[in-house]
Amino acid sequence: KERSRFDNEQREKRWRLNDMIKSIDLFGRNVPAFNIDGHPKANTTFGGTATFIFFLIIGSYAAFKFVLLVERQIPQVGFNYVKNYYGGNDKLNFNEANFRFAFTFVGK
Repeated sequence: KERSRFDNEQREKRWRLNDMIKSIDLFGRNVPAFNIDGHPKANTTFGGTATFIFFLIIGSYAAFKFVLLVERQIPQVGFNYVKNYYGGNDKLNFNEANFRFAFTFVGK
């Protein structure tokens, strides 16, 4: 009798895990004619597992890129800093630099 109760608890835990995996399924399809247990989508364990793996891969990639960003190990991001390129008495001619500036007003 004790063994049977242990088996039932294990079976219930497995089904709770199965329900949790089904609940995260992003690949489930709507079933237009009827509802399954009150839900309009048909979720599966395979779809939940695929969703979990998808988020795991995306999350790992994002965490890896975030660590590179925080530790400043990204080779494409660099600094090109020239100290005092223009002196205090230098004049900048915007016409020679072909500088253009535009603005607009938005009214009611």
